[in-house]
Amino acid sequence: MAPSALTPGRAPGDRFDARTLSLLTVMVVGPILALLDASIVNVGIDRLSRELDAQLATMQWATTAYLLALVVAMPTAAWLTDRFGGRTVFVGALMLFVAGSALCALAWSAESLIAFRALQGLGGGALEPTMFTVLARAVGRERAGRMVGLVGVPLMLGPALGPLVGGVILERLAWQWMFLVNVPLGLALIVCALRVVPDDRGSEGAPAPIDAFGIALLTGAAAALVLGFSQAAEHGFGTAAVVSSLGGALALAFAYLRWARRRGSRAVVDLGLFRHGGFLALTGANLLHGTVLYPLLFLVPLFFQQAHGTGPLEAGALLVPEALGAAAGFNLGGRLVAAHGVRRLVAIGLSVYAVALVPFALADATTAHVPLSIALAVAGLGFGVSGGSVLGAVYGTVPPRSAARASAVTFMSSQIGGAVGIAVATVLLGDDANAAPRHGTAFAAVGVVAALGVLSAPLLPGRRRRER
Repeated sequence: MAPSALTPGRAPGDRFDARTLSLLTVMVVGPILALLDASIVNVGIDRLSRELDAQLATMQWATTAYLLALVVAMPTAAWLTDRFGGRTVFVGALMLFVAGSALCALAWSAESLIAFRALQGLGGGALEPTMFTVLARAVGRERAGRMVGLVGVPLMLGPALGPLVGGVILERLAWQWMFLVNVPLGLALIVCALRVVPDDRGSEGAPAPIDAFGIALLTGAAAALVLGFSQAAEHGFGTAAVVSSLGGALALAFAYLRWARRRGSRAVVDLGLFRHGGFLALTGANLLHGTVLYPLLFLVPLFFQQAHGTGPLEAGALLVPEALGAAAGFNLGGRLVAAHGVRRLVAIGLSVYAVALVPFALADATTAHVPLSIALAVAGLGFGVSGGSVLGAVYGTVPPRSAARASAVTFMSSQIGGAVGIAVATVLLGDDANAAPRHGTAFAAVGVVAALGVLSAPLLPGRRRRER
């Protein structure tokens, strides 16, 4: 049988052929740009607040608005991919991301920058789930883990390298270049995507009509949840704004569950998806991975800056060992999941991650950088093995026709977990974050959550038998 538009072909020994490798290479660059931009601004918040004459608390919304837009874009991208095809959505998301980046560079106030960051996030949020949808359909279930292992390497480097890239730009160039750097890269990528990504419109059959009300409920619930935890990080969990946001999120989520039950397979996220071979447990694992990773990326630069007095550029550079370890682990986890099963790899990976955080829980201002850097590399390796195996298991579990919706759920759960983890870590730091022991408490809490993930590993699906 000839390969379809979404199946570039198989090389001998089940390796990826040249066409598939070209597809992987082109598509992974878009999410890398979006992931870099999610963290690149973090090191520039102080300078942006001075340049745009805004309070630091106001300028933090440039990061929050981007995160909210990412979450809102994901379920919408799933329906758009089924309706218009992966190439159309991927290129459209890139255009939106590039336009948002250019407008961010032209921002004249904090409010305009926040608005343009939201526009940028709407494009960026669609890139990663759309990429994984297209690639999962292209390579098939049996090679999904190998695909995840390959693309996971650069994706794991993105969030950690963002602060480093941002620090370099801010030391040598105007702040606008944090955004302008995306424009030529994004335009070049659009040209490459139009040439390399196959036109897959209609490859999965006629899509259901758009579930506009379901999208509104689901994105509203996710945005309210992320917003609530972001506010909790600043004001604590007891304020009226936080309680109303989290309460609204629960109400909207409950309303969506009732609506999706009535809509069945026509819902933007069909609840029947969770009946596929442990997908519910895998979604929970993705939520947990977001909960333990994002706080680490937040806490490590903060610890080195506040307890060790390092500058933003050096603090960002100290995340590189974690990124390298995570890249190696993600590749390993994706490749091994078919042979060894997700349960074993999650248990091993999260155990390594939890143990590697012990030096940070015990560290103070006198602790040398070298052992902490080694601990970060080991933590990254453990996280990568666990996270890569879970993502490989997701695309090895759901049928290709459900890949778009599975992508939306997978990445929404990770982002929500990240918002929860950062909020809790910030609350644990307390008002006097300069005291090293409070950093240790936050690191210890992240390690405890990872250890709980080890205990829950038996709930994950067993090893899939290879299809013949």
